[in-house]
Amino acid sequence: MLAHVHRMMEVSARHKHLEVAIVVEQGLPPLHADPRRVRQIVVNLLSNAIKFTPNYGQIALAAFRNDDGELVLSVRDTGIGIAESDIKIALTPFGRLEHGRGRQEEGTGLGLSLTKAMAEAHGGRLEIASTPGLGTEVRIILPAHRLIPHRLTTA
Repeated sequence: MLAHVHRMMEVSARHKHLEVAIVVEQGLPPLHADPRRVRQIVVNLLSNAIKFTPNYGQIALAAFRNDDGELVLSVRDTGIGIAESDIKIALTPFGRLEHGRGRQEEGTGLGLSLTKAMAEAHGGRLEIASTPGLGTEVRIILPAHRLIPHRLTTA
């Protein structure tokens, strides 16, 4: 699914000469979730990363289990970053931030709030770690019980 979303957004990333890496934990079990909503989560996060990462920047999409066995979907970029005080605004519906000299990027300001709502509808949460001028990592953490254990089959 990460590769599919990457292909969807590849032209936008290539236009800005962005390097996009995909890292998926080997042996990751399937996820019990609404595939359209999970894909939309990743589209929203990758779209933001592309929008707010300057030309020749880097973006990493990742899927892995954390120490608690939860599934983490991560989008990390070398973009403009978000000040700690602005994260709450960015997560509110229609929350749009100015980025230097009063400039606002295109968009409605709904992407992060909808992404957060979709994660929460699956029992998950959204976390943001960001440093202005260095980049942002947005993580969607979905509960371990949403991962479907691999079953051994007997002949």
